Amino acid sequence: MVKHLLTKTRFQVSCVLIINVLVVPQTFALKEYPLIDQHQVNAVISNREINRITVVHDRIRQVFGADGTFSHEVDEEGGQLFIKPLKPQQTKPIHITIVTENGLTQDLKLNLADIDAETIVLRQTETSSSPSLEPGKNPLIYLEALLQLVQAMGRSEDMAGFQKSKEGEKRIYSPHLKTKVRAHYKGSLWQGWVFDLYNTSESSLELKEQDFARSNDLAIALQDHRLNPQGCTRLYIVSRIQGEI
Repeated sequence: MVKHLLTKTRFQVSCVLIINVLVVPQTFALKEYPLIDQHQVNAVISNREINRITVVHDRIRQVFGADGTFSHEVDEEGGQLFIKPLKPQQTKPIHITIVTENGLTQDLKLNLADIDAETIVLRQTETSSSPSLEPGKNPLIYLEALLQLVQAMGRSEDMAGFQKSKEGEKRIYSPHLKTKVRAHYKGSLWQGWVFDLYNTSESSLELKEQDFARSNDLAIALQDHRLNPQGCTRLYIVSRIQGEI
């Protein structure tokens, strides 16, 4: 969910995107995997709902797999695959092979779990830092990639194309707010932080996402907007790396 959007001409100047997806459970969870031709990807999908598989910068054209284990439909225009196990009680993984419009072949081992619908995003490793992620060229792909990173941060998960650590810039916002880096995601174009914020004062603090924005920040979300004395909350930030985009 987008709460606030501040944009400037063609995104050439920084934008701040306030996003709720960090702290609000999503109907479809997105997980990204590297697409490597002739290799197998192991993923988890829902055993009772329709799951979505998509390939960034490409379209799925053919699907092969054992009959009687799943139902599927390919979106001819968007090139997405929608797949659902036929028997919710089945425990054996589903093995499928997809062929894309660009001629890539990807094997997938889909492990079944009693979870909500999953979206599996396959991305070619050599294009993970492609200039096509520039918002002025392809805003939909740009936003989807941004959401994937934000959601991974919210779930404390690893993200393909990003190095996760507990080291990173320690921002100082206020004498009464102590910040601690909980996680830092470093990619080729963007970097993300998960901060713990501590109210060291004896008074409650009213917090707004806009108060934490800096020139290169793209996405900001607060877990709580009111922080009690000696209380703690979480702050999520995604920024573009200086000189990029």
